[in-house]
Amino acid sequence: LPNAELLGNATAYTAWTDPSRLAKLPEGRKPAGKRIAENFPKWKNWKLVQDGAEVVPGIQIIAAPGHTPGHSVYLANSGKEQLMISADTMYVPALLAPHPEWQGA
Repeated sequence: LPNAELLGNATAYTAWTDPSRLAKLPEGRKPAGKRIAENFPKWKNWKLVQDGAEVVPGIQIIAAPGHTPGHSVYLANSGKEQLMISADTMYVPALLAPHPEWQGA
């Protein structure tokens, strides 16, 4: 899907593409950090959003830093019901699926 829009947390994007971040990562995580830093800027269809933004009607992005800088959860609202989605469910399969040996950063 070359024209698909990539939704991302602006804080996370900035952190992952910061050249000084790589040096701060543990040695075992540097390869993944390097791949992310090199590939994120190549993708031109980013829509970067701030904490609290409604990304689509009824779904809000909420900062949940700790796992990574800019890590986020999503809060889905439907009337009186809510669902918070929290996990690493936003991986890009085209980047990671061909390489099951890669570790997260």
